[in-house]
Amino acid sequence: MGPYRGAQAEFLRVPFADLSCTKLPGSPGDKWEDDFIMLSDVFPTGFFATQLAMVMPGLPVAVFGAGPVGLLAAYSAILQGAAQVFVVDYIPERLKLAKSIGAIPIDFTLSDPVAMIEALRSQHSKVDTVLPGEEKLQGIMSSIENLARSVGANLEVARSDPVTMIQMLRAGNPAIVQSLLPGEEKMKGVMCGIDAVGYQARDRQDPSRENPTQVISDLVRLINPTGHLGVIGVYTADDPGAYNERAKKGEYILPFGELWEKGMTVGTGQTPVKKLQPMLRDMIIAGVAKPSFIISHKIPIEEAPEAYREFANRTEGFTKVTIQFEK
Repeated sequence: MGPYRGAQAEFLRVPFADLSCTKLPGSPGDKWEDDFIMLSDVFPTGFFATQLAMVMPGLPVAVFGAGPVGLLAAYSAILQGAAQVFVVDYIPERLKLAKSIGAIPIDFTLSDPVAMIEALRSQHSKVDTVLPGEEKLQGIMSSIENLARSVGANLEVARSDPVTMIQMLRAGNPAIVQSLLPGEEKMKGVMCGIDAVGYQARDRQDPSRENPTQVISDLVRLINPTGHLGVIGVYTADDPGAYNERAKKGEYILPFGELWEKGMTVGTGQTPVKKLQPMLRDMIIAGVAKPSFIISHKIPIEEAPEAYREFANRTEGFTKVTIQFEK
């Protein structure tokens, strides 16, 4: 709040407590404790991401980034009745968590995530997973190749331009053609996209390298005309470790022309945590929401420095860590 930074300690002096604190029922260690901890920041932030992206019941949603914020953004979209929720990342444990809440996980190391989501939206609307090593993806790719051959084209998906792949899929699928009203074309993307990564986005071709514009560029391609982009991932005006001089000042080259032509809205900003806390608290109490599913580790405070290092390095298995004190 204001100039006051957050803290992690057994006891904390809270400034302006009447305004800053939110009343919670129960007692320490009860069934709600882990869920209530998520109210301090990450659950409101994930929910606010859906507001930035104007998520509504029945709309398809794509969330790029399966960290704690991205997972809770996907969870919030599901709670609000989104038709489909895709979660894009490359860390298997986080993608499995996305699947566990009913989202469709997309591993961007397998292929262009935009092409994969469009293919799933066009031909496999009920597919439940695209995870590394599973047969589902091979079945999808084989289906696309078969559709291409049925209209007289010999298409090898692994070597194909994704745009050609999608066009063939749509042209060769009678169910899709019949579902269109006269003069209409089914939009194959999503209406709501969420960037839950920010300037530390991984390059799709080389995940060991940062590419700050990767996620936003992919989302601009994926979001349908008149759709909505919510940017909850952090972008900063001062990044001394960036890869070039412009990026060090928070200046990036973005596909603004395509964004403008599509008539997309863009929402950004820091989360009004206090505003959202009472509603999300009541959802937890009512049993509607259980955001603690993202917790992967519970540690004593002495282990916090090492846990921070593991989380910063995106070590597999580290999704959300909570600190526990002796009662």
